[in-house]
Amino acid sequence: HCRACGRVFCHECSSKKVELPHMGLKGEQRVCDYCHPIEEKRFYWLNTAVPMLQSGSVLVVYGRFTSDSRMVKLSDNQQTMELLDVNNRKLKDSFSLKSMDTIVAGKTTSNLAK
Repeated sequence: HCRACGRVFCHECSSKKVELPHMGLKGEQRVCDYCHPIEEKRFYWLNTAVPMLQSGSVLVVYGRFTSDSRMVKLSDNQQTMELLDVNNRKLKDSFSLKSMDTIVAGKTTSNLAK
């Protein structure tokens, strides 16, 4: 079974492995083909991007299918993620990091509606 979502798969569909420290699991764990890219990105985010943001860096996130890019930074109190205008670095939007708890818990419907 996939250690990330808990669903049962054949070996061929759950042969990839990734670390899941946010779930309290040590070492690489078996995950399904669907969860693998999601958990790889989460692992990168938690271990690379978050420390950079906590040190005061501003990240530029490039749109994959559009020319739309975003600048992202952590607020001074580290409780809010701020999205900045790429041209003038003025605040465009923000969201509470607390709202992200439901995504980690797998309850995304209310966040996706936003």
